[in-house]
Amino acid sequence: ILQRHQADHYLADAAERPALTHLLKLLDGHPLALEIVLPNLSRQTPTHLLAAFTQGDEGIDAKTSEVLKTSEVSDKTASILRCVEYSHSNLSPGAQALLACLTPFTGVVNTSWLTLYTQQLQQQPALASLPFDEWPTVLQEGLNWGLLTPHEMGGYVRLQPILPYFLRQRLHHLDEAVAGVPPRQFRTAVETAFCAHYDGIGSALAQWITAQEPQERQTGLALTNLEYENLMTALKWTLEHQRSFWQIYNALAQYSR
Repeated sequence: ILQRHQADHYLADAAERPALTHLLKLLDGHPLALEIVLPNLSRQTPTHLLAAFTQGDEGIDAKTSEVLKTSEVSDKTASILRCVEYSHSNLSPGAQALLACLTPFTGVVNTSWLTLYTQQLQQQPALASLPFDEWPTVLQEGLNWGLLTPHEMGGYVRLQPILPYFLRQRLHHLDEAVAGVPPRQFRTAVETAFCAHYDGIGSALAQWITAQEPQERQTGLALTNLEYENLMTALKWTLEHQRSFWQIYNALAQYSR
């Protein structure tokens, strides 16, 4: 697929290969995500495209209509991008706001830890009135539309790779209020809650990885592997805003040993 989009030369480019590898990991082999994102390599380097994709910059899906006409993806796969928008139009404003609370996540969400995440969200005044009891409805809608898929490791769901991009684009570049909250204020509150959540998760993961019991160590390593991108996002934000980062960093450091 890289050769088809005249981007295979980046594999031999030492400066761009890490960004390309990271981008392909985030796209997770999903046909539509690959067909939407990779054609942009004809006009952007992997480094610039990775930054645009992770930050929700506009223009990445500019060729979507062309792709959907020409690629041999299934009807269900080809409709996922439209389903993201459709799901928004059919959810209540409160439920849409809950979905926006998943904006920071990449790859996977541990639904067993949503209660812990919700506790951090509720501590943010801007988010305290969100209908957190609607989480089951939001998750089920995501599964119904293919925005989320069950993960082989129990307690997790996979995020359709385009979903975080879509959510970030809406939250970062649209002026619409989210459940009555200005988007910038909403984004800041969600990012703060996300970092606090992963501060606790990082502490638990580091304890498991360094446990005496082999089973606990294996569990810690497996979970940290799944949560790697989310931990890295939290670490980046805590460093940028000069917040406590040790627990997150320690989990990643123990994992990398």
